[in-house]
Amino acid sequence: AALGRALYFWAETLGQPLVDEHYFRQTQTAITSMYLFREGSGLLDYQTPILGAPWTIPFEFPLYQAIVHEVWKLSGIDLTTSGRLVSLIFGIGCLGAGILILRLFHISIAGLAVFTLLYLISPIYLYWNRTFMIESTALFFSLLALYFYWKALRKGSRPSRLLALQLALGGSLLLALLTKATTTLPVLQLVAVEQARALWGRTSP
Repeated sequence: AALGRALYFWAETLGQPLVDEHYFRQTQTAITSMYLFREGSGLLDYQTPILGAPWTIPFEFPLYQAIVHEVWKLSGIDLTTSGRLVSLIFGIGCLGAGILILRLFHISIAGLAVFTLLYLISPIYLYWNRTFMIESTALFFSLLALYFYWKALRKGSRPSRLLALQLALGGSLLLALLTKATTTLPVLQLVAVEQARALWGRTSP
């Protein structure tokens, strides 16, 4: 029932004009997506509608905007729907990444079901997962980085597998930081605390 309600809400609002909450940031992100790769505009000097010409003051690396731009160009779906759809796909990916993390800690099926239910009925995630914004993309890569981090800490991994996990961790962290650094800061803080705890355990008598 919760999944059906969430899917209905997302489907009903995918084509909604960008006039809902945080409309300025949403339309700003949409304009960047629209004009990306036009008239010399690229990933490092994309146009941002703020402070006036020449409109090239970047806030973050436009990973989400570039994906939206390509979906818009290749699919023929209008820009607003493309942006909301990409955001939603990453939002659903966040749910999947959260489940993977919980499974590493052997959370029961009932626990996973409760987590999924809370995610699907949360007004915050219902709303933000279909905004034309970078939030769900940054959160997805942040959660993916946490998954690879804890996966790499598990004992018994072969050296080649451990290296692959470390590379995946580094890649996920980099993408998360490039997309939105402030979303990734809690992940870095958690890893720092975990490493400090492990170091204290090795050095304490």
